[in-house]
Amino acid sequence: LGEVEDGLKMEMVQTLIDVCAGKIYVELERARLTRTLAEAKEKAGDVAGAAEIMQDLQVETYGSMERREKFDFILEQIRLCLDKKDYIRAGIVSKKISAKSLAMEELSDLRLRYYKLMIRIYAQQKKYLEICRAYLARFETKSVQENDSPAEGGWPHELQLAIAFLLVSPREPTQADLLLRIANDKKTLSLSPLSDFLKLFKTLELIRWPVLAELYLPALRTILGSLATLPEIVDIQAAAAKSCPEGEDVWSLALRERVAEHNLRVVSTYFTRIRLGRLAELLGMTEAEAEKKLTEEVSDSKALWAKIDRPAGIVLFAKPLEPSQVLNEWTGSVGSLLDMVDKTCHLVNKEVMVHQAAKGQ
Repeated sequence: LGEVEDGLKMEMVQTLIDVCAGKIYVELERARLTRTLAEAKEKAGDVAGAAEIMQDLQVETYGSMERREKFDFILEQIRLCLDKKDYIRAGIVSKKISAKSLAMEELSDLRLRYYKLMIRIYAQQKKYLEICRAYLARFETKSVQENDSPAEGGWPHELQLAIAFLLVSPREPTQADLLLRIANDKKTLSLSPLSDFLKLFKTLELIRWPVLAELYLPALRTILGSLATLPEIVDIQAAAAKSCPEGEDVWSLALRERVAEHNLRVVSTYFTRIRLGRLAELLGMTEAEAEKKLTEEVSDSKALWAKIDRPAGIVLFAKPLEPSQVLNEWTGSVGSLLDMVDKTCHLVNKEVMVHQAAKGQ
């Protein structure tokens, strides 16, 4: 087919595909011919047509196809769906590959391709934490660990993006665990100022937004603006630019939310009750904004427990104990008291006996 004209070549390929349809013993050849036809259509600018052709094949059921070729075929299906902007189908097709199945060293290049495609899917869904985990998985790949280039494929590039997306991710147990894990990595310490940035969120101390915005926000914008060049991430920035206040962008707004969440967690750790005005002052917000953010943390994300006494203007962070908990605590206290009394009596009797023995001598 190499010497045949393109138009005639595609007709011959289509004819061969039609002839092979339904014949299980030539399913591998049919899959390869289909991919050839899809590549030709994509080259001609018909990405939708190429994606539609590739979607007809369920290569995960082909027993005659080698694992590497099968994974490569599925990754190509995902890529064409993404290029076609069919994110729902791309997500469905991506479930055909398990991350564990790509853990082998000989499949490291496919592993990097897989996570790059998953980042595009997560970006469209604005799942920043999942993007962070995908970049972290790329960072932990052996070939990336051995490459210290700041360009894509080097560990500084992947780790910086993992940290950046971690910082703009909503707080949850997984995010907190990843934050500690990345902050304690030796390679993170060499990535200043991101390493210092992580320490702020590790420490149970209030973060002042004006100080943070001046010291660290420009670095975060540079990383996300220059390194995160995938189409879906660029689309996030472009879409948010229309609705963001002047001087703000999607990353500064997300980071401001994370700072407010962190500060609320710090306040709830050190206070059992606090006036709403004082809480707003500590958070650097108006009372209305502080109340709204507190409500979101309590009702939406279930990140903390709090109640607001509006007439008194007081926020309570200490959750009242259930009657059974109070009774158990009282029972434990009484038991501890009786143990101390018993021990004291024992020591008193010991001293009396020692005194009597000394007196008898």
